[in-house]
Amino acid sequence: MDDSEDLGHASYEDMDYVEECDDGENRFVEPESDSELADSEEQHPCRDDAIKVLDGHKESVFCLAPDPLGKYLVSGGQDHVAIVWEVETGAQVFTTEGHEDSVTCVAFSATGTYLATGDMAGGVHVWLRPETEQQPWKLIHSDNVGDLQWLCWWQPSSTCLTKPLPAVLASGDSDGLVVLRSISASTSKGTIKPVKYIAGSGVPASAATFYLPSINTDRPKLVVLYQNAELRLWDLKTEQPLASVQLDGSRNDPNVVGDPGHSPTVFCLACPQPKPLYSQLKDRELLAIGGAGVIRVVVIRQTDPSDSSFVAKCISTVETGDDGSVESIDFSWTHPYLAYGTVEGTVGIVDTVKLRVRQKWTYTDQDGGSVSITCLRWSRAQPVFFTSTSNGEVVAWPGLSSGNEADLSGFAKAPEPLAVWRGHHAMVLDLALGDLLSTQPNVEKFIFSASDDATVRIFPVEPSVLLR
Repeated sequence: MDDSEDLGHASYEDMDYVEECDDGENRFVEPESDSELADSEEQHPCRDDAIKVLDGHKESVFCLAPDPLGKYLVSGGQDHVAIVWEVETGAQVFTTEGHEDSVTCVAFSATGTYLATGDMAGGVHVWLRPETEQQPWKLIHSDNVGDLQWLCWWQPSSTCLTKPLPAVLASGDSDGLVVLRSISASTSKGTIKPVKYIAGSGVPASAATFYLPSINTDRPKLVVLYQNAELRLWDLKTEQPLASVQLDGSRNDPNVVGDPGHSPTVFCLACPQPKPLYSQLKDRELLAIGGAGVIRVVVIRQTDPSDSSFVAKCISTVETGDDGSVESIDFSWTHPYLAYGTVEGTVGIVDTVKLRVRQKWTYTDQDGGSVSITCLRWSRAQPVFFTSTSNGEVVAWPGLSSGNEADLSGFAKAPEPLAVWRGHHAMVLDLALGDLLSTQPNVEKFIFSASDDATVRIFPVEPSVLLR
């Protein structure tokens, strides 16, 4: 397949827009020996590349979130707890209490002051980070919603506003309800502000992200993706929808209404990264929605600033190369690209200006069998991205590959991985990146991975390998 294959869609630049309307103790262990691995009933990695294995959970670890300040890492697991770890030492700093089901969502606020943890049964807790290591993590807010689908924070930079604003924690549940919580210094002192509710359409609110052009304003807007493939833009101040578009997550006409009685046809949602000059970026109004065999590219644009009029429109459908669900999408920090990974093992890179696939390939294991891609993250400083897989690997890929030679299945041949990290005995369920190195060349220090094997692993990143 030619690297510059045009999928037949117009360039984003050329579009005309028509307005339509249990407490665990600290059990940090060194990586297991080969003899211990041989006794495993799961996968048998030939080596363990981790510099630390965080072994505090008793069951599968579902989610991870790094501390914006670089000191901590939080993980959530099937054992009904979230654990805060110190990255440098691997020490277990804090274990939550009170969750009644698997912890599937964890997130630090932008300043690292607050930590949100959420479980499948709908329990949402907010913890205040202590000022000193001798102080405890304090529970400052707790509530319950339906079956929790996601959590996300909004907290603008104080330099962008005339006065500091409280952080807002949003959540979505299986009933389509979006809940907004205002969290501030007064919250930690016992002052409870009313919680806002945004009613949906009765189907699960599957995913959400804050609308990029609004993140550093006093009028944040939230984009919510519903299981019936409807995408809505909400004004959090007025609690009113500003724009919507109905999609279909399959290869059918994108304007065909999804059937809420059938299995979901949309699986993930992503927006461009909040780069320093994001307000000048041409792709800042884009959203990418992963479906079954396709990615829908949507633009949400303000048409009249005087009355906050917006329009949402699907401008392109990108075929992924297989019929499997798109499990993860992430936009590049350094180039106008996005990358995706599917349950069938396809990895692809899309040009977000020309709206076409630059390259796609199928990742295979050492025996030549395809493996599912479970998560994908771009480096914040380099055109390199990382994928996690169902066979317990983490792989680094070059984002600027341009090979044109096709394999027998019609895919562009896979570029050589820049690095592969092994050690997990089971599927990797989440992936996160550590702080950037303080010296040149800039690249993340660590990769964090959460797995079905009940561990979190910390893998070192070698700049000379990634940037060769």
